[in-house]
Amino acid sequence: MHHFKYLFISFFLFLVTKNHYAIAQTNQVTNDNSCKKFPVFVGKMGYDIAASAFSTTEKNKVGLMLLELARDKKNRAISTNQERQKVYQDATWKQFGYLSAITFDNKGNIYVLPTPFISLLQNKPWQMNRIMKVDTETGKMSVWMDLQADSTQTINNPYGLLSLTFDCTDLSIWTSSVYGSSRHSEIGTIYHIDATTKKIVDTLKNTDALSLAISTDEHNARRLYYGSARDGKIFSYLIDHNGALIRTSFRLETSLENIGIRGDDKPRKIRFVNGVMVVTGKSFNYNLEATSDKIESTYRFVWGQATNRWILQSIE
Repeated sequence: MHHFKYLFISFFLFLVTKNHYAIAQTNQVTNDNSCKKFPVFVGKMGYDIAASAFSTTEKNKVGLMLLELARDKKNRAISTNQERQKVYQDATWKQFGYLSAITFDNKGNIYVLPTPFISLLQNKPWQMNRIMKVDTETGKMSVWMDLQADSTQTINNPYGLLSLTFDCTDLSIWTSSVYGSSRHSEIGTIYHIDATTKKIVDTLKNTDALSLAISTDEHNARRLYYGSARDGKIFSYLIDHNGALIRTSFRLETSLENIGIRGDDKPRKIRFVNGVMVVTGKSFNYNLEATSDKIESTYRFVWGQATNRWILQSIE
């Protein structure tokens, strides 16, 4: 069994110049992030927006950090070794402890999740189902929504919300929680939330999702893809015109089980790049594990039109 210092809080570094925007084509699985914007306050602070990024995994730092990466003095290209030229943290960005998943909305507001790191000293168990928001204009962080769980947290599972994504189709947020689940009990929830009204559009209960992604499928139909926190499988549901999941459309997409160098990776992150499903896989066992290792692999799948299934293209 592999253990990781950062567990699943992998390098959540969001750089504007590295966003991937897929173009919808027939029989090609794509997603649309084109509505997402960078926060207004970053430009007001005089930062080089094209070289700016947000990170929740800066060494010896708690919370969210704004970085400006250095540029080469000759050709002005962004540093390939991700050298930091400027580092900024507002006082409100560290008051909620360690953070993980980040997403942006159509106005440049930032949404971010709390996630314990090594111990629970910085993150209170009863606060793990909160979504924080950084205002695009002021740059101040506050609690945006507290999703009260139906269950109680178990001693062997310190986690709550794990995954977060903004849906440009209907300007909504999808997030998933494993609050109260254990290795033997799956009682997590996937939430679909109207970002304007904070109304919960739909919930999928008894589901532990480690990762979420919204995309059109091979028939150009809108789907929610999610990676299971319990095994290496990736599942999906169709989304109807009201934003609800169509339960009868549930299907297994692919799996990371018994592939890769470890054979037990879970889908920590899913994204679609020009028709390729890119999955970041690593171990997840519902508990805090602290060693010096941080091991992950990248799996790339392409949709086979002839076979009507995902085909593993590469593992890195």
